[in-house]
Amino acid sequence: MDTRFSCTACGKCCFGWVPLTIPEALAHAGRFPLAMVWSPLRATPGREPGAGVGLLVPVGPGRLLPVRVAPTAYIPPSFRCPELQSDGLCGIHHSKPIRCRTMPVAGWRAPDDQADLLTPRPGWECDIGESAPVVVQDGRIVDDTDWRAEHDALLADQPAIRAFAAMVMQAEPRMGQILAQTAAQAGGNVVMGFGPLLRQLAGTDVALVASRQRPVLEDFAARTAADPGLADYHARYTSWSADLARLSRT
Repeated sequence: MDTRFSCTACGKCCFGWVPLTIPEALAHAGRFPLAMVWSPLRATPGREPGAGVGLLVPVGPGRLLPVRVAPTAYIPPSFRCPELQSDGLCGIHHSKPIRCRTMPVAGWRAPDDQADLLTPRPGWECDIGESAPVVVQDGRIVDDTDWRAEHDALLADQPAIRAFAAMVMQAEPRMGQILAQTAAQAGGNVVMGFGPLLRQLAGTDVALVASRQRPVLEDFAARTAADPGLADYHARYTSWSADLARLSRT
């Protein structure tokens, strides 16, 4: 069965969390509040976890959980993207994250495991009618150019991501248990600050990145302070800003 899909540039998908590559996180540290998000993946027999860009994390005796770990623009779902203009267009189109370019297909899923992602979410105005181009045919992406670009970028991140994950697992013995509990919740994720990864990135001007990220975190902390429904976001932004103060030049 063919799947048709076309973006109508309504801007309604420009809300909430956006996974980034490590270079994108560093480049956009002055734009987006950054987090590290651990997302349990579907276990599919005969497939590498995350199309080869996922981790297999020990979560119990003889049990491994496939997990995707990614830097993320950590924005409350009720907030629009800071770079979304009043006309609904992207203000940084020339340098926008590869995730935004590749949507709705995902580089961390195999090319023949995409069809269910091509269903517009509530509020989206995507074209899935007869006038829209065929995106998936015979179970595979017709044009995998964007998928491959994202997949290759994620592969390039893997050495640093794996080293970071190993460090976290060693520092927090309960991490496997936490991830197992999270996997039992539909759509569950484990969220931590960007600072621990930043400290591990060899060749990176850590102080400069931290000094660019801190004002963003402080801004989002202020914007979430008065909303009880965003108390968790406010607490995280505040905590992460304090952590980066130890790395920042300012």
